Amino acid sequence: MKSRSMKTPTRKRGRSTLSLANVRHRQQALRPLCRRSAVAKTQKGPMTCLRATNTIDPLRFVSYHESGHAVASIVASRALGRSYPSFYRVFVREDSSFPYVDRRGRSLDCAGLCEGPDLYTPKIGLQVFSIVPPPRPTWQSEILQTMEWSMIISFAGPFAEAIAKGLKSRRDKRWSALLGCGASEDYRQAEAVLSDYKHASKRRRGLHHFEELAWDLALQQQPAIIALASSLSNQLSLEYEQAEEIVRPLLKP
Repeated sequence: MKSRSMKTPTRKRGRSTLSLANVRHRQQALRPLCRRSAVAKTQKGPMTCLRATNTIDPLRFVSYHESGHAVASIVASRALGRSYPSFYRVFVREDSSFPYVDRRGRSLDCAGLCEGPDLYTPKIGLQVFSIVPPPRPTWQSEILQTMEWSMIISFAGPFAEAIAKGLKSRRDKRWSALLGCGASEDYRQAEAVLSDYKHASKRRRGLHHFEELAWDLALQQQPAIIALASSLSNQLSLEYEQAEEIVRPLLKP
């Protein structure tokens, strides 16, 4: 699941412009004043992962974060009419002092991962729109849908973690995710997809639109996310079939 120069929208009514640069500056300023966060996001694999830091019971929130990604991936797969697994497995690691080697042989410094193929790969997927005529009439609209779901999946992980931490303000969800749930890489990924989305669709939708959809999904699918996170905390690793079996009866239509 995974840079772009696009700026995120400016908040109105005198609030400062929200950008990843501003977030990093605030995080650096706050670091001496508070405990280290439970997890810090890093990206070195096909989907997002979390780098462990020193804190109390970080795996609980890692489990919610990765379960948010996993549940959103399953929902996306159903919405897109796909019958094959949307990821390989989802896991958390009690000992992250050594790297995890993924299926592509890459070494990842992570405490948790929802591992699987990218739903949409920036720039590569955009090439479809230059094919004339398209392979089938609905192909371009299908690619646009995968872009939309890719952004929703990126946000669903940190939003699920934020909700688990009691940070349930819809208005402040972006700051909660960025400052408290290690979502900087999730946002970078979503911005990369959004750049392609705007270029291909000519639509003016920004990140806020897809944040709202992801927030609604994270709230609506709480029973599935909670159940999966609980199992993940206990078992540490779940194959797709195991995860899907847990959430299947709990997913909301």
